[in-house]
Amino acid sequence: MSALAPVRFRDFPDWLGPILVKELRQGLKARGFVVSFTALQAIFVALLIYNALLYGRNGEHFDAKSLNAFFWIIVGFQLLFVMPLRGLNDLATERKANTLELIFMTGLTPWRITVGKWASLVFQSILFVLAVLPYGILRYFFGGVNLTEELLILAYMLMASGVLTAIAVAISGLPPFVRIAVTVLAIFGGFGALPSIFVMSRFASSFGVSSSSSDDMPFLVALFDVVLSVLVALAVGASTIAPPAENHAMRQRLLALAPLIPICAIRWISKNDAITMTQTGGFALLVAFTMFHNLAARQTLMRRYFEPFARWKRLGSILAMPFLPGAASAGVFLVLAMGALILSGQSAIGDRPQFLEFTAVMLMAGAVLLTGPVIWKAVRRQSRWATGEQILLLIISGLIAVFMLSLKADGSHFYPSVWAGLFPPVGFWLMFEQSSETGEWIGVALVSFLGYAVVLQMLNRRYWREAFVVFREMQRSRQADSAPKTSVQTVAE
Repeated sequence: MSALAPVRFRDFPDWLGPILVKELRQGLKARGFVVSFTALQAIFVALLIYNALLYGRNGEHFDAKSLNAFFWIIVGFQLLFVMPLRGLNDLATERKANTLELIFMTGLTPWRITVGKWASLVFQSILFVLAVLPYGILRYFFGGVNLTEELLILAYMLMASGVLTAIAVAISGLPPFVRIAVTVLAIFGGFGALPSIFVMSRFASSFGVSSSSSDDMPFLVALFDVVLSVLVALAVGASTIAPPAENHAMRQRLLALAPLIPICAIRWISKNDAITMTQTGGFALLVAFTMFHNLAARQTLMRRYFEPFARWKRLGSILAMPFLPGAASAGVFLVLAMGALILSGQSAIGDRPQFLEFTAVMLMAGAVLLTGPVIWKAVRRQSRWATGEQILLLIISGLIAVFMLSLKADGSHFYPSVWAGLFPPVGFWLMFEQSSETGEWIGVALVSFLGYAVVLQMLNRRYWREAFVVFREMQRSRQADSAPKTSVQTVAE
């Protein structure tokens, strides 16, 4: 009898996904990570030595506020600005180097590639947090530090970093104009957030992070929102590098509808209007983020898109309408999502004028999303830079609205009427003018939203005819394959 072969244990890198191991090795060797990690360690050491000398010279009058402020500014800058900024070029680098096809040959899906790149950046953020944790604990000996609250704040910062990094990875596969615009917004938003980081470190209880709270519902809902935001962003990122044969629009839109689950649960369990309204706002942001990308996606039609709906026969063609790739299907989904948003807001807002104002804002925002696809479809068939052109349209429309309001403020006879809402990108900014009545904006917003939705479907009527033809042909082939086989009778024995 032969001796048993020794049991071989796998190495630690084999426990993780291949794309995660690849990105971690490349990320930890990258010059940006090495320089930032080393520089921050040197800054923290010098900062603590300086404050230790001050404390040793006059410990009774030592004030640790400046030390705490520098600590949170550096941590917030690294987690909320530097790490997301590193993800803005991940997918674009793979596409520029023509390595995506080589990665696809290994059997990895676009979803696993995107998740691996995001997980690599999150692991690097966790490594940074673990590296600065001793410096945060050392501040406790200088006084004025609540470790429990500050550890919670650090955990919330880490979750926020994960969401921002997922958004950065999601848009890293989009055109350069979009990535440049987001980078500029991140710079201004980062500098604007630095004072808030210091305020959070000193007055954490006012931000609802106190550990003595007995109500776990807000924390569970916030955790659900964080996970859902990451999943939606990664689904969008995977769709930017996926081949046309894969339908990633269905996953994105189902995830965008997921906030309805906690909204219904909150109304059934606690009936908390504040949390319901907050969730409704998050629902609106997820729908806007998803639709902004889906309405600019290239519109293709393949038979495999209908495979998940084939079992429903004729009803399947109707169920598939909101979940096909492209602007036409995204327009149908946006109408359904807008109805769910308005019903959700109605359950939380009891005051009728406020509900009308909320409805007008939601409808006008939906009309803004539909304006770009209608224009591009009416002017030309396809647009290579549709996402960038949508952003440019919003920027130009905002400048026009500001110009119109400035003329009115200077006493000009020109008056920006509510009927400017028939061009939603301009009307969306003008509707916030306090002198306009909400009832008038409701009518204009409803007409604009439904009008642009109908026009978009009319411009895509040829696409829908071809889609129904493809679905019927697939149904016939499935019926022919499932029909019982008859034996072939021979002519003569």
